[in-house]
Amino acid sequence: MVDCELDVVFHWQRNRGGAPGVRLNGGRGERRLPWYQGVVEDPVRAKTPVLPLPVRTRPAVPADLDAVTALSGALWPERPVGEHREHAAAILSGAPPSTLPLTLIVAEVEGHVAGFIEVGLRSHADGCDTRYPVGFVEGWYVQSRYQRRSVGRALMTAAEDWSRAQGAREIASDTWIDEEPSQHAHQALGFEVVDRCVHFRKLLTSVDAGRVPQQAAENREGGPPSREGAK
Repeated sequence: MVDCELDVVFHWQRNRGGAPGVRLNGGRGERRLPWYQGVVEDPVRAKTPVLPLPVRTRPAVPADLDAVTALSGALWPERPVGEHREHAAAILSGAPPSTLPLTLIVAEVEGHVAGFIEVGLRSHADGCDTRYPVGFVEGWYVQSRYQRRSVGRALMTAAEDWSRAQGAREIASDTWIDEEPSQHAHQALGFEVVDRCVHFRKLLTSVDAGRVPQQAAENREGGPPSREGAK
């Protein structure tokens, strides 16, 4: 079988809970990012037919900690290695930083860990049926030399199977609105676009900066002085 799939590398942000994080681009800078960012190699090369590799997917185990940490470090070199290790170790120990199930799945090619996918369960996701929990892809990474060889597809299939076992009827994901390669990769694997949006923020400051110290003092003293006390 010849495979023309577009394997994609994804970044995710570590503060789980649904809020957008900051972008890596490759690293986490100041641009806002929804959970992870797709990156692909030369798009012309990505369309070249290639033969799939014999890949085996399985749940990650504590013995995979070094491999997953190394893959995370290759994906986010500007982040401390200890942060990657701590996050992966928490999941592998059965105490993930989430109130809902969260797991790591690895892909092996000839005994070598070639990539991983992190998938969790969410109570809801944009465009999904709110009556059921949703599987959500928090992170997805395939080493460059294994891309376009069915490794990414195998990882996504494993994530879908895990989500079904958790009672989910849908699996969701997201990426940058201008990241067309990531969008194409999702669609090639059966995902459909359900929404497009732009996120805004505004810093709230005091209308009268000079009133802030007075208000703080009043709060400490139990409020403004009474009429009698002011005479």
